[in-house]
Amino acid sequence: MRNMSKARMNVEDDRLSMLPDDLIYRILSHISIKYAIQTAALSSRWRFLWTSMPYLTISTLDAPDLSEFVNHVLSRRNDQIEVYSVNLSFHQQFSKELLKTILDYAFSHNVQKLTVACFLNGHIVFPLDLFRSRSLKYLRLSGSPAGPGNGNCIIFESTWELPALTTLRLDYILVDDKLHGISLFSKCAALKNLTINFFAVLESCNFTVCHSGLSNLTLENGWFTLNFVNVVAPQLKNLTLRSCYIEHMITAPNLVSLLFQSAHLLQFSTELRSLEKVDLRVYFADLWSGSRIAGLLQQLHNVKFLTLNLELVEVHWNFEHGKRFIKIDK
Repeated sequence: MRNMSKARMNVEDDRLSMLPDDLIYRILSHISIKYAIQTAALSSRWRFLWTSMPYLTISTLDAPDLSEFVNHVLSRRNDQIEVYSVNLSFHQQFSKELLKTILDYAFSHNVQKLTVACFLNGHIVFPLDLFRSRSLKYLRLSGSPAGPGNGNCIIFESTWELPALTTLRLDYILVDDKLHGISLFSKCAALKNLTINFFAVLESCNFTVCHSGLSNLTLENGWFTLNFVNVVAPQLKNLTLRSCYIEHMITAPNLVSLLFQSAHLLQFSTELRSLEKVDLRVYFADLWSGSRIAGLLQQLHNVKFLTLNLELVEVHWNFEHGKRFIKIDK
């Protein structure tokens, strides 16, 4: 019986070991590289498996001396294997040299996806000059809230050069007032998808998103002294503006879909001939005069589907079928 139990356990162990490398790599990509390395003790099958992983997940919680740990990992990794993704999380202060070491390695191995999260107290001046990659397609950078009324933000004082980047997400960021957002994305020629959540400009009230090739844009939670956002994106198809209690000026002649949830003015500088679907959720309707609402609706006369919510009144228009429905909430 004991031998049978042992044999059964060996079979169950082999089921995991018999998985193809690619599948094991995907499983290990969900844990820190620290724990992936520890799998080397399982058997000879696993001894060097971690060295060929195309995924790197590194945290300051991995080791007391993170620089030494990172050097250990990178020096023992199979240098012939490209890196598909890097996930970095910083829970304590880190040096620019450490970040440069990791990024240089990732970029030299044609990394395509990079995520950096900073869980620190206070603001962080992020060295964007380190971002020079011709392979990176996805990038997410985020600070985090540290409690009610507090938080840490990533401060951008320069731009980056990422010609292959198609998707960018930024959370909890402050942009230097010299940039105003205008030149922040100027060297990301392939950018198609941009999401910015909790953002402001240092010592300025204005923020501009200007990009000739952008297709999808989401702006959420403009804060601090910010009171005006200008969007100039001639190829923009889908626009979401949510909880940005500021004025918006939109130049997007090819816009197809719009979701707007705010309390402040929304204006378009161009005719919206391609617009098909609009969802307007206007808060504090008493701030909107009848003429402002009428002016906005005139700009939206070509849409096929319109949902309009003004606190008490919800209007559904289906221009495609020539029908109009009005619902009054009591």
